[in-house]
Amino acid sequence: MISSLRVQAGHMNLSRFTVLESNMRPRRHISQRSITSPISARDPKYANYTPFDASHYRYQGITTSLQVAEQKEPSSDGSYSVEETPYLRYVSSNWLNMRNKSGRFEKSWSGNGRHVQFPNENEERSTLVYYGNLGHGAYGSVDRVCCTSPSGSLFIVRKYVRGTRGKALETFMKEADLCAPLKHKHVIQTIGTYHTVGSPQLALLQWPVGHWTLEEFMGSMDTPQGPLRSHRPTLLKFFGCLASAIDYVHGDSKHGLKHMDIKPENIIVKQIDDRRESDEEYFTVVLSDFGLARTAAFGEQTQNTASSGTTGFTRDYAAPEVIPQYWEQSHSRRSDIFSLGCVYAEMLTVLTGAYSSGSLEAFKNYRQGKGRDGRVCAAYYCNLPYVDTWLFRMQETWDVDPEATRYVRQYDRILHLINMMLKHDPRERPSHRMLVTQLDASNCCSTRFIDCDSFWSN
Repeated sequence: MISSLRVQAGHMNLSRFTVLESNMRPRRHISQRSITSPISARDPKYANYTPFDASHYRYQGITTSLQVAEQKEPSSDGSYSVEETPYLRYVSSNWLNMRNKSGRFEKSWSGNGRHVQFPNENEERSTLVYYGNLGHGAYGSVDRVCCTSPSGSLFIVRKYVRGTRGKALETFMKEADLCAPLKHKHVIQTIGTYHTVGSPQLALLQWPVGHWTLEEFMGSMDTPQGPLRSHRPTLLKFFGCLASAIDYVHGDSKHGLKHMDIKPENIIVKQIDDRRESDEEYFTVVLSDFGLARTAAFGEQTQNTASSGTTGFTRDYAAPEVIPQYWEQSHSRRSDIFSLGCVYAEMLTVLTGAYSSGSLEAFKNYRQGKGRDGRVCAAYYCNLPYVDTWLFRMQETWDVDPEATRYVRQYDRILHLINMMLKHDPRERPSHRMLVTQLDASNCCSTRFIDCDSFWSN
């Protein structure tokens, strides 16, 4: 049910605001003071943001439809009413815009909280300047934008959800909620979300912006003329970095997440701004796109934490237990281990140069077969014998490749780990902690962690 607020306009032009107070009581008159903040007083531009607050500590469910806020005509007493949207209800009930002890908003990109509503497109465009499209996610476009704030400017990722109801909205809300507390140098960070009045879409803001997906990065190394071919040794470092990322996502008791869609397309590679002494320090890798992630069941602390039922997945990289036709047991965090093993197999294929050109395409063609549903596909879960044979034959090339000689011991260790990660039975796969131990990934690289919240001033 949509509730309505009555706002006394006073001497300010408050018709541009969408107001949300902590206890959404219909038709309550709100004073001018209750919708201003310290940053609003310092910079008039930021007075146009909606300063949200919250009434409940824990969110109990996800609204699966979006109704754009509709501003009513002012009545004879100088007030107007604003309809509440599911987005506003979500922000309120989650306590997403928390204030510190002094009553000010915590550090955020807007200065008025992490989750705001712009009054119009002009305000949105002046704050988030468009710098190009990065591609399309499962439910909308992904852009590179420059965020301007009192603290300065920063390039960030903006993910639009163009659908306003059903699965698209639910996935958007869940990704924002799950990603908010994640703070790790190899995991994407969530800056906040916003909605623009009159727009049928929501936006998720994240950092950092990558230069390539891992899929693109490896593709540029996979031909003799590839512009990044000379940087192939960089991939060797990425094994430990990704193990560190999945260990953080799986193992931190505050998170306990299953990503559920690990693939090269959902891993971004960022070129570090200043040139370091070696290639290994010139690039960093970040696990992103938690749109299909699930939380571990409450109270379950083991690696076999599981859930059942349908979930989204990318067939080529999905574990057997995730595929409906193969349901033999519940899927767990070790389903992520299988998917990461598929990514590792492709990384090792490119790294070792199993063929002088087009090794990824050759690998895909080699493992292609028919699944139980009769369809021809290159998915790992239904072609594991071919994958095993490919990896075995790839190992034979290391003995005759002079370039690989100095890395053979590391290649052998990674290959053994991949074989374990791709076991059909999830109970036989290694845990996230074992990945870190086997790859010596506790201190995986020299990349410094930068908290995106440090970019914003109070």
